[in-house]
Amino acid sequence: MRPAQAKLIVQAFCANLPKLISPDLSNPRPGLRLLLYIDSIHCGGAQRQLCHLAIGLKALGHDVAVAVYYPQYEYFKPTLRAHNIRLVELRKRGTWGMVRDLARTVSANRISWVISFLEGPSFYALLTKFWCRNFQVCVAERSATTNDRLSHKQRVLRSLYGLADRITTNSEFQANFLRRNYPKLRDRLSTIRNCVGQSFFDASSCDRGAIATNWDAEQDWLAVVGQIAPWKNLHGLIDGLLEHRQRYGTLIKIRWAGRAAEAWSDYVEQQRQRIVDHQLGDRIELIGNVDDVPSFLRSSSGLLHPSTREGFPNAVCEAFAVGLPALIGDISDARILIGNDRGLLFDPHSAESIASALHQFVNLSSVDRWTMGSAAREFASKDLREEVMAIKYAEILSSPN
Repeated sequence: MRPAQAKLIVQAFCANLPKLISPDLSNPRPGLRLLLYIDSIHCGGAQRQLCHLAIGLKALGHDVAVAVYYPQYEYFKPTLRAHNIRLVELRKRGTWGMVRDLARTVSANRISWVISFLEGPSFYALLTKFWCRNFQVCVAERSATTNDRLSHKQRVLRSLYGLADRITTNSEFQANFLRRNYPKLRDRLSTIRNCVGQSFFDASSCDRGAIATNWDAEQDWLAVVGQIAPWKNLHGLIDGLLEHRQRYGTLIKIRWAGRAAEAWSDYVEQQRQRIVDHQLGDRIELIGNVDDVPSFLRSSSGLLHPSTREGFPNAVCEAFAVGLPALIGDISDARILIGNDRGLLFDPHSAESIASALHQFVNLSSVDRWTMGSAAREFASKDLREEVMAIKYAEILSSPN
């Protein structure tokens, strides 16, 4: 090659270097055509995470739609509409009717991937994949299997997992369960943690100003966020409060935000009556759903999470984003969440352990509680943002089989 020719090539390369470094975004490379499939967009943790994922994937340039088969629930519809995400409303019917409807939706929208949340949608998605194999399926498990016990329904679902192209869990605990019991799925399995919406980071409590010198039992309180159902462990929390009163002579004020699960109305009423019978009404308030969860958390001194069955709990992630320390039952990925400096662990099945953790937290200095909250906020900022989850999903969906 002559020097003059080499010079021209170098000049051409340098002239186009800005385009190579910063490509023309007016004509982006086409993204994936994705359908996020769930039972409804009612108020719930899985539904919230699916909406976060839809928003994050759309922001990355992918074509995203959400499909539900209980369209009468509209809690997250304004969120999807605000981000111009299409909502496909199907109807609940017999199994093969569900398969036919999903197959038609996939075909009409030229979907390349279906991402299914929860057991029912995953069952229908995998059956549809068996019937027409012109798309791929990512099954997203949202909870944790305790004691390696599966119901008949869960065993049937997992017998179909060989049809899944990708499987995600939101906890290492559940991923380890699948690796242990379904070793052939290892190559398709990934752990992608839950994420938190930007509104929680905007409501950080780390800059609340002067730090109080002592815990004030009348002014300070702990927040619980979640529906009222047996595995959320309201009964265990009541036992822990009674144990705390007996052992330490004091009571901590707790406010529980969350709807009473319709399927567990008898359980809810039993626990309400226990609160009355044990004269705990001024110390534990069941306030129902709150419209502004970030502000609710921000006004508390910490999060209490007594659940006995979780994957990677939304409530803890959200509290961390706000900058709150947490007291968490030692299950699933709780030790990963808490680390060495973000809160306290307890045995959610033990009233004595719950009481001890409450007493330990109350006796922390305010500076120590603030330090815990700051560490929690830092962890959430790094690992629990919406875009982090979306990028990880995009990576596994785009990678070769």
